[in-house]
Amino acid sequence: MSGKKRRWPAETNLAALKTLAHTLLWFDIQPTKLSPLVVKHPFTDSGLVGIRNEDGSLSAGNLLDDPGALHSCWSPSRIGWVT
Repeated sequence: MSGKKRRWPAETNLAALKTLAHTLLWFDIQPTKLSPLVVKHPFTDSGLVGIRNEDGSLSAGNLLDDPGALHSCWSPSRIGWVT
C-alpha cells in the first residue's frame, strides 16, 4: 500500500447509494453447490428467505424457485426506503 491516506467525502451521497442499491437488487441470483440453502446475491447469501404475508405472518420463500420473492423481501417500500 502507498503511504497516502484515503480521503472520505464529508457527507454521504444518499441518492447515489439508493440508486446503487436499486441496481444491485436486480442482479440475478447465482446458485452454488449448496443451493438452495446458499446462493450468491448482493443482498443475501441464503436462498431461503422469510416473506411477510399481508396478515403479518411469515412464510418461507425459495429464491431460486421464485426470484420475485427477492423483490417482495427487499423492495424499497418493504424496507422503508424513500424513493
